[in-house]
Amino acid sequence: MQDGHHCRECGGREVMRRKFILALPLIVAIWPGHASSDDSVVCNDEKVASNIRIEACTRLLDQEKNKESRSRLLARRADAYFDKDDFAHALADFDEAIASHPGNADAFMRRGFLHWYRLEDDAAFKDFDAALRLDPAPSRLLSRGRRYVSLRQFDAGIADMTRAIKLDPRSRDAYADRAWAYSRKKAFDLAIADYDRLLKRDPSDGRTTLARDNVRAAKGAGVKSIDEYGRMLVARLQIEKSYPRRAVSDRVEGTAELAFSISRWGLLAASSVKTSSGSAMLDEAALNTLRQAQPFPPLPPGSRSIEAFVISLVYRKQSER
Repeated sequence: MQDGHHCRECGGREVMRRKFILALPLIVAIWPGHASSDDSVVCNDEKVASNIRIEACTRLLDQEKNKESRSRLLARRADAYFDKDDFAHALADFDEAIASHPGNADAFMRRGFLHWYRLEDDAAFKDFDAALRLDPAPSRLLSRGRRYVSLRQFDAGIADMTRAIKLDPRSRDAYADRAWAYSRKKAFDLAIADYDRLLKRDPSDGRTTLARDNVRAAKGAGVKSIDEYGRMLVARLQIEKSYPRRAVSDRVEGTAELAFSISRWGLLAASSVKTSSGSAMLDEAALNTLRQAQPFPPLPPGSRSIEAFVISLVYRKQSER
């Protein structure tokens, strides 16, 4: 009896041991402060809520000792802080990521995005330049190039986009970005040529077809009536329009209706906001768009010496990150 009782105890302990081993992965996954295999997925998934990503990245950082790995994790956690507008923690993590591994080009680039979003242009371009010295990847060249163009530094932006094309001649984004930059510079023929290159590869690309048609309209060649001239103006203003960066960070949206007149030789004679967007910042941006879009082509034959137009510009939130 005694031996049998002892054997039953042994069997019971063995069963409990096996159950514990089977339950161990679940215990590890839910144990506070202990990183699980899923944390790596969550930390890197931008679709996951920021707070959850931050917690996952933090658990991984608590156990990671390798400097390069810590640098990558810090940059990912910084992104999550950035997404929740916690800029102080985001900047601190980016700084630590770069200090931990100065060769982390991605951390420099993403810290540059943070500076750009906060309108700290000098710091942003310093980081973009550092990232590109470490790794002149086409995607990074395009990111810097777009920001040059938004500052109306067209030649610098086009140079970055051209470098990206040389590195990756099959890149659709590089040609599309350069076409956009050429159109902002009013080099319409060069913009059309880049769009043509893309359409030669993929004639079914609807986005590129629409963009090319808009540039052709903006060029204004062969305009014969005041209605056609009006369509040319709409196309030019759409190309010239850019969302004010302060409005992006302040989450300001609206539609500004402009009333203006153009002289026979294509110069702006007068302009005003007919219907406000509800934001003085957006209203001024709309007027600046109109000023920067000139000079326009001469008015078509048969027009009056000055013609009046009314055009609306819509500003909707778009991410600058």
